[in-house]
Amino acid sequence: MNDHDANTANKDSYTSYGGFEITDLKAAFDKVANPENWKLPIRDAVVRCEDVNITVVAIAFYTGSAARVTRIHGSDKCTINADGYYIAVGA
Repeated sequence: MNDHDANTANKDSYTSYGGFEITDLKAAFDKVANPENWKLPIRDAVVRCEDVNITVVAIAFYTGSAARVTRIHGSDKCTINADGYYIAVGA
């Protein structure tokens, strides 16, 4: 079990959150999470704008932090930034 799985084990009783299935939230979060340590801030992650809602919910679910979204001008992409788990919990 990796650190991400161990830390979210208490959330195993959830099947959905914010209107999305947990498996879908995990997939969305994994696309934007810092690859070195998922608890670190998320900086300038690029996602399709149509995926923003699920990504914002996933960030809140896994890190407890609020995402900031900016649409990339002339594109169907958005950038997402979030403080991440450590900052959200005051670590």
